[in-house]
Amino acid sequence: MQQPYQQQPMYPQQPPPNIPGKGLAIGSLVCGIISLVFAWWSFFALIGLITGIVGVVLGVLGGKKMKMAGFPSGMATAGLVMSIIGTILSAIFFMVCGVCVACWASSVSSSIISW
Repeated sequence: MQQPYQQQPMYPQQPPPNIPGKGLAIGSLVCGIISLVFAWWSFFALIGLITGIVGVVLGVLGGKKMKMAGFPSGMATAGLVMSIIGTILSAIFFMVCGVCVACWASSVSSSIISW
């Protein structure tokens, strides 16, 4: 005969360790993603520029806190890199879009005057 299935004893679950700076690292990663997405949309690049700068600050602070506590800071580094790239691309595309609008306004005003 088979023995009946015996239930394993229940052990209390330990909560995950509180990692200092993890929230800042996640915030940096989210801001970096938003910055990269908005960098490609003409005048929305200003939003990408702002979120990129915020992401850089959060990434640096989160990385410092995680390193001081002895935890790996890979997420903060990824957020920092994405935020830096997003900030640079947003600044470039925002300036290019501004130059295009200025050229368009100049050509419209010169065509109105010559008309």
